[in-house]
Amino acid sequence: MKLNIAGIDFRIDGDIYDYTSYRFRNYNSDEKPADVKISYKEDLKIQTPQGMEVARNDYRIFLENNGDYINYDTLEEPKMNTAYMKADSEWNCVETALSDVEHLGGASLSVRLFNMLGEVFKYSLIKRNGFVVHSSSLAYKDNGILFSAPSGTGKSTHTGLWEKVYKEDVKIINDDMPAVRKIDGVWKLCGTPWSGKSEKNLNLCVPLKAFVFLERGEKNELIKLPAAKGVFMLLNQTLLPVYRGLMNEMMN
Repeated sequence: MKLNIAGIDFRIDGDIYDYTSYRFRNYNSDEKPADVKISYKEDLKIQTPQGMEVARNDYRIFLENNGDYINYDTLEEPKMNTAYMKADSEWNCVETALSDVEHLGGASLSVRLFNMLGEVFKYSLIKRNGFVVHSSSLAYKDNGILFSAPSGTGKSTHTGLWEKVYKEDVKIINDDMPAVRKIDGVWKLCGTPWSGKSEKNLNLCVPLKAFVFLERGEKNELIKLPAAKGVFMLLNQTLLPVYRGLMNEMMN
């Protein structure tokens, strides 16, 4: 499968499930050489990888090994590794694997592969002058606006009102996780397939004009934020990688 997302060409080798193909249907690409090559396999017994541990959460362990970025998911009961990802230093070549845990109450392989490929996209985007923002985003007369806020604030409701009022002048770019990327010297807002439950997304990049952080209030008002406050609000709504090298590039 070949895809173009936010101007980046991906090639995925391995089994691609129906749900994954469906979610990628608007991002199929032509025969361009891939910027990022991803291999995937279903593996009943994922071996524990080697490397220096840099972070962990409840079930995921992050490693570095000779410039490679590695992470894997592990269960205590039953004792098994359930997911694996290894990328080179530039996120040009990525190996992935999943074990089927649906019989243990986990999500299907198709859903988990789609989500894992979303993680690959987020990391590879950082290496290519971009990042993702938790937001509902739109194009108004072909100019991009991101509306960001914690979950439940009303981002989708707000962009839905823009659709209702401005009709054909508005296109929803992505309702959950759009990309922001500098392309040919211009910051662009780009659609991605990872758009939450609504599946509202377009394979489209438009010039980015504004970040808007929504808060509930007694009246409608628009306040220009000081840069320092805006930066921290933005960082709260984007992927912050645990790997130091990637974090430095993200901050740059």
